[in-house]
Amino acid sequence: MKSTLKYCASLLIVLFLFFSKDIVASEKAEDVIDNAKLSSQTQACIGCHSADWINNHFTKLEETTKETNKMTLAATKLMSNAWENKIEDKTNPFDEPIEQMWIRKWLFYSNSIRYASAMTGAPDYASFKNGWWSLSENLQRMKDWAEFKKKATR
Repeated sequence: MKSTLKYCASLLIVLFLFFSKDIVASEKAEDVIDNAKLSSQTQACIGCHSADWINNHFTKLEETTKETNKMTLAATKLMSNAWENKIEDKTNPFDEPIEQMWIRKWLFYSNSIRYASAMTGAPDYASFKNGWWSLSENLQRMKDWAEFKKKATR
């Protein structure tokens, strides 16, 4: 279980580092280009967008990443609790229904939301296509499943 949690924690850290860059931009686009204050990832943005737009975009992306990380952490804690209380078998961390919900949580739903946020929002995609709706619904299903299994094992 510890190796699985370490793996998941490592994955979350890598995703966070990939999606949330420290962006420092001045008010004027010329200053940004002259002083090269944007990361190489955002140099392309300045061709079409103002520094304020870029900063707002990456601030929103960072907040989205923090929120999806919180929800993924809640699911991971729920999963750890299920393993520790022997509600589920941790021998294979990917075979039980709740474990598969957990995988979908961080692998598909959280990443889909981050992707949509990174691609200037894509509100329909971020909300519905493996997005916020699925992320929230999945956490509730995990909670319901854990409670059901806990009652069934008493």
